[in-house]
Amino acid sequence: MTSLSKIIKSSINTDLPGKIIGIKEIYLKNTLEYGDIDPVFEKEKEKYLSQFQHKAETMIQDAECHAQTIREQIEQEKAQWMQERQALIEEAKRDGFEKGLIEGRNQGMEEYRSRVEEANQMVEHTKNEFIKHIEESEKVILDLGIKAAEKILYDTLSEQPEKFLSLVKQTIKEVRENQEIKIMIHPSKYSLINSHKDELDGLLAGKVQFYIYGDDQLSEYQCVVETENGRIDASIDSQLRILQEKLHEILEGAHL
Repeated sequence: MTSLSKIIKSSINTDLPGKIIGIKEIYLKNTLEYGDIDPVFEKEKEKYLSQFQHKAETMIQDAECHAQTIREQIEQEKAQWMQERQALIEEAKRDGFEKGLIEGRNQGMEEYRSRVEEANQMVEHTKNEFIKHIEESEKVILDLGIKAAEKILYDTLSEQPEKFLSLVKQTIKEVRENQEIKIMIHPSKYSLINSHKDELDGLLAGKVQFYIYGDDQLSEYQCVVETENGRIDASIDSQLRILQEKLHEILEGAHL
């Protein structure tokens, strides 16, 4: 089974045909300085993992006890069968019923095999249930991690508004080959972005016409860029949602 840590560390590449614009990861410098580990997330994660570990240990212990009971019953029945077998042999020798001896022995072997198969099925069922719980737990932990990352990023943007400007700059760099660019942001961020219009124009070398619009339908830290070749939703929640979907796809593929 592929571990979650290896899955999350794996790279996710999305290749799109033509000039359709891809959404790339956002890199916020020094993000972790403002919250290395969210205490609420850490507490919930530890609580969940503790409950899951206790439940898994209980399941395994119950399965082992049940399997041991079956093994002991099998051994007792095997010993009893051996005694009965010997008695049948002696009886067959006395009475000459060789055929009856063979049929009795075969019946005893079938019963023995049936008990062994029952024990094996119990162990297999327990193993499958354990794997199922692990897979479900990986998905829960992944979702908790995404929510924690989202909180950290939004806290950083709130404390350092210039980080939102960096997000807009990065998005503009991705579309600077177009002839016209429309940048749509929440009205509360309009003055911030408009005050750096010359700086943004410098990224385009003055060769591209771009316009900044306020849109109160957008979330506070959402940035949507439109060009003649497509539309980019460069908001953090949009990119985290895409990342979450890709990670879930990888998890499901790893458990096939």
